[in-house]
Amino acid sequence: MDFLSFGYYIVEPIQTTTWLHLNCPQVVTITECICNVHPLLRGTFWLNCEKQQSEYKESLGLSAEEFASLKEATVYLYDNRRLDVDARFRELEDAVLIYNKYLYNLPRLKVVSIALDKTYRDIFFTEAEGRLNAPVLNRPKADGHFIGYDILGWDYSYFHSYLCNSLHEDISEKYPLEINEYGLIQNSYSQVEEFARYIDGLGEPVIWLPFAVYEHTIK
Repeated sequence: MDFLSFGYYIVEPIQTTTWLHLNCPQVVTITECICNVHPLLRGTFWLNCEKQQSEYKESLGLSAEEFASLKEATVYLYDNRRLDVDARFRELEDAVLIYNKYLYNLPRLKVVSIALDKTYRDIFFTEAEGRLNAPVLNRPKADGHFIGYDILGWDYSYFHSYLCNSLHEDISEKYPLEINEYGLIQNSYSQVEEFARYIDGLGEPVIWLPFAVYEHTIK
């Protein structure tokens, strides 16, 4: 395996809900369908979202000055191709800076990265062509603590996880699916590849691909 880094996300884990039917206390995934991924671009970046911005400011516990600074930082990072439409940071340092300066009231956050084997690089770019801002999959994966695998599919401007449509239940009917305390897959990589092939055509209209997930220390 030769994993290439896709980038970094600040993820807010959620407690496992009844609809997920997962035997784990929380779920960590980079899809906004399930987890909040910070900074919330609908709360800081997109235009005509005054209500969302006000709600986001309150949820972060920031002053008006701090929140204005966060909005400026988000625009700067996006304009300089260091932040993308799915709140993905190109550099770990940017993710850590945003976390420490603006997200300090949300202690459960995790900085994670995802990586894709280079075998699937061309397949991914065929799916996401023209819809990415910051460079991706052009460098080896960064150091970090491996915490499991996720099966993800790109849908125009963000990822879906196979969990979005409860496809873990389909997989579990045929395979012994091993899930850890974060809701991430612990099976071997070759098995995860097989799972992705098995759910091809199911759920969201995406190409399901096996990604490795790494956690990074916030200093």
